[in-house]
Amino acid sequence: MTQPTRPIRRLGLTSTLVGLILVVSACSGDSGADGGDSDQTLETVRIVSFNSGLGNVLSHAIEREGFDVANGFRGEFIRVDPAAATEVFLQGEADVTLQLDMLVSNLARTQGREVTVFAPDFTNNGSIIVREDSDITSPADLVGRRVGHFGLESGTTTIFRVLLGRDYGIVLTEDFDLVQAGAPALVELLAAGEVDAILDFTPFTERAMVEAGALVLLRADDPAHGFVPGFAAVAAMESWLRENPELAYAVRQAVQDAVSFFHDSGYEKLREDPYADLLGVSDEVLDVVIRRAQEARLMTNEWDSDTVQQARAFLREVAEQGVVFNDVPDDNVVVTLEELLGPPR
Repeated sequence: MTQPTRPIRRLGLTSTLVGLILVVSACSGDSGADGGDSDQTLETVRIVSFNSGLGNVLSHAIEREGFDVANGFRGEFIRVDPAAATEVFLQGEADVTLQLDMLVSNLARTQGREVTVFAPDFTNNGSIIVREDSDITSPADLVGRRVGHFGLESGTTTIFRVLLGRDYGIVLTEDFDLVQAGAPALVELLAAGEVDAILDFTPFTERAMVEAGALVLLRADDPAHGFVPGFAAVAAMESWLRENPELAYAVRQAVQDAVSFFHDSGYEKLREDPYADLLGVSDEVLDVVIRRAQEARLMTNEWDSDTVQQARAFLREVAEQGVVFNDVPDDNVVVTLEELLGPPR
C-alpha cells in the first residue's frame, strides 16, 4: 500500500531564541571563578510527534511553555503526518518520540531495533467510528466493508488488530477492505460515505461525531477490555537512553510537566491560544473533547513498576495470539527509567 507523502516541519524558533540568549549572555556576562552557568550550552534532543491532534498540542506545550529548557535541555521539535511518525523515529531522524505505543515498539524489537518505551503521555483514545444512520451495530458488521485507517503501523490500527482478533475473531488486514488516508481526512471520507467506518483518535473522533453525524462503535479504552496500553507513549532507542541518562530523565520530566499543565486545568487549557488553533476544531467539537477528557483523562503521568508489569503481560498475551507479533524478545521494550538506568543523579 502506497504511503502518503510525509511533510516534515521543524519548528525551532523558541530553541533558536534560547540559543541566541545563551550566546549573548556568555559574551556579555561577567565570568566568575567557576565559569557560571551562562557559559554552558544546553544539549539538544530531537523530539518527533504528530503534526495534528493531541500529540501536536503536547509537543507545542513543551516548547512554548519552556518545559524543555526548564529541565535542562533544548528541544528540536519535528512534527509529521501520523502515518510517518514511526518511520521518522526508526530511521534515526529523532532521538525521542512522543507517540510510539508499546505494541509497535515490541514489533520493532522483533525486527532487531532496540526501541524502549520509558514514560506515558496519552491514555488510549482510539475508536472505531461509524455513521449514526448506518446499519452497523457491531464490529462483525464491518467484515467485507470499507474501513479507513491512517497507517497499519500506527498505534490506533495496531491496538484494534489485537482487540478485534482477540474478542471478535476478526483479522483486520484480511476481513476489512482497508482504505488509508491521513487522520483528519478520514472524517471527510466517513461524512461523504466513501468508507463505512474509520479508525481514528481524539480530536478527530469528536469531530466526526459533530460534523459527520457519527457515533463510536468501539472504544479502545472500554474497561471491558482490561488493561490496554496507551494510544501513545514516550520512547527512545535503548542505546540512546543508556548513553544519555540525565537527558532521559529530563525529557521524562518535561513530558510530565506538559501533561500536568493540561490535566490540572481540567483540560481547559485546550481552549487557550495556540492550543485551540493547533487542534484545529470548532468550538462545538472542542467542547466535546474537553467533556470527554474530564470524564476519562486523555493524558496521564501514571507509570510505575506495576504498570510496566501489566504492559509486559499484555505484550506476552498478544504474542501468544500471534496477531501482530509472535515473541516478546526483551523486557526492556517497556521500562521505568529507574529500572533501566538506576536512580537519577
